[in-house]
Amino acid sequence: MRQVYCKKCGTKQTVGLGCKECQKIYRAMHKYGITQYQWHQMIEEQEDKCAICYKPWPVKNNMNQIFVDHDHFTGKVRGLLCNNCNSMIGFAKDDTSTLRGAITYLDRYYKKSKKMLKKRNVFNNLQMLKMANLKILNFKHENHGKL
Repeated sequence: MRQVYCKKCGTKQTVGLGCKECQKIYRAMHKYGITQYQWHQMIEEQEDKCAICYKPWPVKNNMNQIFVDHDHFTGKVRGLLCNNCNSMIGFAKDDTSTLRGAITYLDRYYKKSKKMLKKRNVFNNLQMLKMANLKILNFKHENHGKL
């Protein structure tokens, strides 16, 4: 069997056996035609973050949390994604109009929520001012008009 070295753990592994990281890389190499070097280069270029949401991998250095994104028509690798982003574009079937529609939908309701939140915060602030004013009045009353 061919021997490779794991860049992260540095151990000599028999391809397809050994550490889970090497197994994940081997599957990516085999399935998507990328080398171990290309795998690690993508991770470094993306600064250990998902190519879509830019969040760090859920468990640092856990290759099982990293998914190879590829074009389903050409098979070309586009980048590395977290599970949530990989699922999102998978469910959208890589259709950018569906994803734009989702953004428009979320923006519309986000704006409404933001307006409602502002109104609620103004109401809460008024309530807090009223309560503070009542406390001052009570304090004055208890101290015969002196602050």
